[in-house]
Amino acid sequence: MPDPTTPLISAGSVTVSDQLVTDVRRPCVEPSRTSGLPPLRRPLAAWALPRRPLHGGSEIRRVSVSAGCQFVNRRSVNDRIWQDQLVSRPSVTLARIELADWRAVHSWASLPQVCRFQAWGPNTEEETRAFVATAVEAWAHSPQQRFAYTARVKGDVVGMGELHVRSRVQRQGEITYAVHPRAWGQGVGTAIGKGLLARGFEDLELHRIYATCDPRNLGSAQVLGKLGMRWEGRHRHTALIRDGWRDSDMFSILEEEWCEKEGPDVHE
Repeated sequence: MPDPTTPLISAGSVTVSDQLVTDVRRPCVEPSRTSGLPPLRRPLAAWALPRRPLHGGSEIRRVSVSAGCQFVNRRSVNDRIWQDQLVSRPSVTLARIELADWRAVHSWASLPQVCRFQAWGPNTEEETRAFVATAVEAWAHSPQQRFAYTARVKGDVVGMGELHVRSRVQRQGEITYAVHPRAWGQGVGTAIGKGLLARGFEDLELHRIYATCDPRNLGSAQVLGKLGMRWEGRHRHTALIRDGWRDSDMFSILEEEWCEKEGPDVHE
């Protein structure tokens, strides 16, 4: 098991790009620490299927398989509302966050070890409720800039991940994720990260996606490396946390690097 003093969320980036200095107590900022993770399968293929009805009057618009993550977008034929479901590894599922998920999110957002390197937390119930409400509301924004998902293992919410579109013109994005300590060391953080990167590059056609983490959070740095993200440098004193000013290491991955890493068929 990972060192319980190492925060669970952190990079994968996740932070809201260190803008969280002003947005305190965000329960999802940097990717969680994981260790001893088996490598995810390389992509088998990626393809576009002809539209065909699904149960409930939906149709498959696109299916892409990459890095062991399957992203299925369904669009309602009647109300034209998109519903996204992403599956990372057989046991980890990402689904749009809902208001009812606030208790699960609070189960880790209220833990000191989870927010050790963050400017927020430990959260009160009111703070977690407000965070989840804002994340849910973001799905209704147009153009949408924030995509928040909960991660489930056998039906239980054990973490969450977010993809933030920082610039549509420049095609820049950022990922953040958090995992409950009870799920550390099981590959959940890596699976969430791969799913978010797949969404950003394959569906939103971003060019660069970055993530940040506290230099002391070695577990988060390892996860970002497994995702194929490269260390770009260190930003000094980006956030004032409980033990003083923290620096932030910057990691990123470009679309061509993602395509090369995950296979030539990812965007076909």
